Amino acid sequence: MPSDTPSATTRARHAAVRLYDDPGPFASVYLDVTRNTEDGEHIVEIRARDAMDDLRAQGAPGTVIEPIRELLTANTHLAAPVSRMVVASERGVLLDDVIRVPISRPTTSWSGLPDLSAWLSDTDAGDFVLALVDHEGGDVAGFSPVTMQPDHQASVGEKSPWEHKIKGGAWNQLNFQRSTETVWGRNADEVVAEIDRQLRPGVEYVVVGGDQDARARVLDKLRQHERGGQVEIVELTEGSREADGSEDAIISELRQVVAARSVAHRLGAVHLLRDRLGQGHGATTGVSDTVDALIQGSVETLLLDPEALSDPDAGVQEVDPADHPGLALGAVPADRPQRAELVLLAMALLTQAEPVITRSSTMAGAPAGAVLRW
Repeated sequence: MPSDTPSATTRARHAAVRLYDDPGPFASVYLDVTRNTEDGEHIVEIRARDAMDDLRAQGAPGTVIEPIRELLTANTHLAAPVSRMVVASERGVLLDDVIRVPISRPTTSWSGLPDLSAWLSDTDAGDFVLALVDHEGGDVAGFSPVTMQPDHQASVGEKSPWEHKIKGGAWNQLNFQRSTETVWGRNADEVVAEIDRQLRPGVEYVVVGGDQDARARVLDKLRQHERGGQVEIVELTEGSREADGSEDAIISELRQVVAARSVAHRLGAVHLLRDRLGQGHGATTGVSDTVDALIQGSVETLLLDPEALSDPDAGVQEVDPADHPGLALGAVPADRPQRAELVLLAMALLTQAEPVITRSSTMAGAPAGAVLRW
């Protein structure tokens, strides 16, 4: 039976919050470390070298850089895609997280606060339960979208004792049909029961794939189940329980499901922000007002466009603690201006607000906004 292990999103946020127990400054590197080609090792070494050169150019000392380089060039022995987030200070490596998502461009930063937005954005899809079914039952497993590896696995069901043993005759065929239907129905019930057992805190949706008829039977029972309405149910069209080479098709479709969930999550936050702004209460936009709301602890969801805030052409925006009495950043000294996107994210994490990475175009051009608790 699965434990009450927190979801990947929750684990990432808890790990992020602990970073602010260190006074900094921080070296943050988020890098693609995939080795799925013949020269993959060489490519990773080049990427790591470029990232280390960038850190060095920003002023990071060699004692901080070297442990990061060693982690980034270590072979994870995982199939593509593989990315690695490492944060370190002069006191050593503070965060090392390997996740199974592709990244469009690396993050390399030496700053007074850790640069976590891209990594946190890639961990926001929520955990799920996958059930691959046929008439003999199903394989049920809890999955984290950032590892794409099963956390908890169970196989349930039984094969019909009548299958392939009926010699003919209307009466025998009728008995066979009734017995087989009973076994198939019982197998579907067992799959649903196992899915229910896997619905630990942090699981946000259930994915069902496999044989079409068995899948339909399980989906029907799952939607009628008392907890069926508490989570989203997604149907896969590819793959089966058989070890016939369909695993790649399943993983590919699962990645599409995870990506769609992530987009839906962000759109939901954007729509709520727009609704609150339209009502004239319960939301705010703009860096200064959002910082003040975070100081008051009134932010439920922070919406943030890090690229808009750090665009060198438009001017990198900063937050000066002198303009915001009461601003606190954990153990990090709040005694000088810092990059706005790093301050906003730190404050959100430290006040248990949910960070959502989006684009300023979704917030009427504002680079930051907040849905308020009150």
